[in-house]
Amino acid sequence: IGLKFSELNKVVEGFMRGGAIIHIGDLQWLLESASCSVQYAVSEMEQIISRHGGSGRLWLIGTATRQTYLRWQVQNPSFEAHWGLQPVPIAAPITSVELHPRCYAYAVVSSSYLP
Repeated sequence: IGLKFSELNKVVEGFMRGGAIIHIGDLQWLLESASCSVQYAVSEMEQIISRHGGSGRLWLIGTATRQTYLRWQVQNPSFEAHWGLQPVPIAAPITSVELHPRCYAYAVVSSSYLP
């Protein structure tokens, strides 16, 4: 994993002139992984953010279902504030033939680094 973060850091460094978006994917993987792996991934991302985030040209984006997002928020209450993340609810369209409640997804965007 350390090698992958090293590669990611180099890629981000190469794109910082124009800006970079890091897609962290569905937050579900953060809930299902071993806690030491998650802590390592979070600390490595924090290092990348601290190196490149101050430029205003680094954005993070991820997705989660409402349930996953709320579970992640309960388990990691300082995560949003520490990374400057802003949840953006996205409602799925509903048609008249659908009888189930609306599904929601959350896009998690790094607001601290938006220009």
